[in-house]
Amino acid sequence: MVSSTGSLALYLVNTFSNLPAGISGTMYDTVDFQRMYVQNYTGQTINAGAISDQFTPIILNLALANLVNLKISNGDGGNTTLGEQSINDGGALMSAQQYKALAEMQLKAIPRAVGFARSLSS
Repeated sequence: MVSSTGSLALYLVNTFSNLPAGISGTMYDTVDFQRMYVQNYTGQTINAGAISDQFTPIILNLALANLVNLKISNGDGGNTTLGEQSINDGGALMSAQQYKALAEMQLKAIPRAVGFARSLSS
C-alpha cells in the first residue's frame, strides 16, 4: 500500500486526469495537512514518511475530498474523471461530501488516545 505523504500525493495527482498545475502542485501540502488532522484527532504520531496502513485510507479520502473541492472552486469541476468513474459538476460536490463522510466514519473507528488526570484538591 502507499506509505508516505509524497506517494499519496503522487497517487492522487496520477489518478485524476487534467489537473491544473495550481492544484497538482499543492497536493503534497494537502495530504500532509490531512495527515496532521488525523494525527491530532487520534492522538497518535503519524510519520509523514511511513504512514501506517491503518491511517492511509482515511488520509487518502480526506485529501480526495479536498481535491474535488479544489477542482470545483477553480471552476474545473465540469467533468472530473477518476479512473473509470466520471463525475459532472453537479455530482462533484456530492462526491466530495461522500469522501469526507467516509473518512470521518473511518476516523471514528480508530481508538483515540485518552488521558486521565486526578485532582488532588481539598
